Amino acid sequence: MQKSVAFVLALLGTAMAIPMQDVYNFHYPDQSGVLEDPKVLLPDTMNLTLPPSFELFEGNHHLGGDMAGHSGATVDIGIIIITLALTFNVHVPTLDAHVISVNGPGGYTDFTPFTSIPSGNFTTTGADAIIRIRNLRLRGNAQLFINIIGNKVNVRTLNVIEFSFDEFCLDMGNMPIGGNIVDWADFCANFKARFTAQWLNSTLRTQFVERLRVTANGFVDDYTLEELIDLITPKPEPTTAPPLH
Repeated sequence: MQKSVAFVLALLGTAMAIPMQDVYNFHYPDQSGVLEDPKVLLPDTMNLTLPPSFELFEGNHHLGGDMAGHSGATVDIGIIIITLALTFNVHVPTLDAHVISVNGPGGYTDFTPFTSIPSGNFTTTGADAIIRIRNLRLRGNAQLFINIIGNKVNVRTLNVIEFSFDEFCLDMGNMPIGGNIVDWADFCANFKARFTAQWLNSTLRTQFVERLRVTANGFVDDYTLEELIDLITPKPEPTTAPPLH
């Protein structure tokens, strides 16, 4: 009973903190500015933490590169506040990226039970990274939950209606994953067929989507609902230059 009362109070507190609006919609790219495409990537350090599926350790770096096609991608996200229901629709018509000399401590990838995606620890070796995507579509919905501890967001259920692509090609040179050198030419030539076969297996798909749900929680559980909405809501571009100090 005490937990139920605490949950109701937390939900009311969240609702009072968020401006009164039934549905929040986010669309990328918005109309506030023009994206630079192609875009030059400047040398930088990089890290990404998305457990349990992927982690690029702090200390990895690259010497620059370029990216093209990203301005044609669209991301639509909707959140119904009263039911905490979320919908998403992602479309990437084309994306080409080339990153020069990726080097550092590496990280790990783990998308089990799918074997079509290489899994294991890896160390970046200074080789270039090449990514090519054609007609990627990701569409589905999720049920959110507000954790009464810290008032943070949690993805309770995830339903992926569509996950398809015409081409997904990745080449990381001689970087070993799980102790094995990946044949990237074979990966690019056969990944679509191998991934699709596993996606059509209902048991494997259920386990894979559950891994995606846990991975998503590793990101969203850092935010309250108000913070998450603020994060995904398009911000207008400034109309005047900021004052000089």
